[in-house]
Amino acid sequence: MRRFDNFRRSRNEQDKLLAKICIYAFILLAALILFEKVIGNLPNIGSSIAKATNYLNTLTAPFLMGFAIAYVMNPFLNFFEKVFKKFINLVGLNIAISILYGLVLVNRFLLILSIFVKFI
Repeated sequence: MRRFDNFRRSRNEQDKLLAKICIYAFILLAALILFEKVIGNLPNIGSSIAKATNYLNTLTAPFLMGFAIAYVMNPFLNFFEKVFKKFINLVGLNIAISILYGLVLVNRFLLILSIFVKFI
């Protein structure tokens, strides 16, 4: 008789069980409808993701270029720091770093100027 114990519930317990089943069925139907809508709008979603990616690419491109230039220039700056280390101890840290950065800025200015003249 233990098998049929589920059928011997009170009316209140049966109502709670039925409400639980109805809620699960409603959640399942809502999930299925949502899934169908997402699949139906997949091309629109894809184009929106492509637009967002393109926008993020335009925003982050200067930062990525700056990081790439810094990565490439780091060994050269480390070399110059080692070469000018004796001058740092003699003249002073601020003056040596100012000279080093001044040389790098002049070099970048001349590089940009040569690229600009090449396109004219």
